[in-house]
Amino acid sequence: DGKFGTHNTELITTAVYTVVGPSPIVGFLVFGTLAFWGCVLLLKAFQVAIPEGDFRRYAVFVLLLPSLLFWPSSIGKEAFLLLGVGLVGLGAAKLFTKRIAAAVGYLMAGLLATALIRPHLTVLLLASLFVALLLRKGSGTPTSFLGKAVGLALVGAASVLAITQAADMLGIEDLTAEEVTGG
Repeated sequence: DGKFGTHNTELITTAVYTVVGPSPIVGFLVFGTLAFWGCVLLLKAFQVAIPEGDFRRYAVFVLLLPSLLFWPSSIGKEAFLLLGVGLVGLGAAKLFTKRIAAAVGYLMAGLLATALIRPHLTVLLLASLFVALLLRKGSGTPTSFLGKAVGLALVGAASVLAITQAADMLGIEDLTAEEVTGG
């Protein structure tokens, strides 16, 4: 029914206004800053994951296209979700560059942020991470295989948890195709 995410968005907005005062302009600046930092985290993720990539072109796409200027900078869920997606992106980049300790912190923070507002987005992020882990080429060593298996198991378990939470939030009692699509 959407009340879970809406309620949490209202709580986040209330917390911001409690700290900065009830000014819509200051609220816009705070949420715009959250969205901006989400984009910065995505830029950092690109830099970590693809150091030889065209960072400048990616920065222009991420920072200057209408997505940040128009949509997620307003007061509300989009800015907070963009921050969560940025955290997950940087966590995934660190995970794939074998910086596991840092990756876990970013992934947990980002997944929690998105789960508070839109659990079904969390499911999509986890599904993407699962597929990326599954298709990633290993080095062929036993520890590489073990690490991949453990990673897949952890992401799979987190996915099951996120799916059940999203189903509860959306009021889906049975996770069949007919129930999910409303058929």
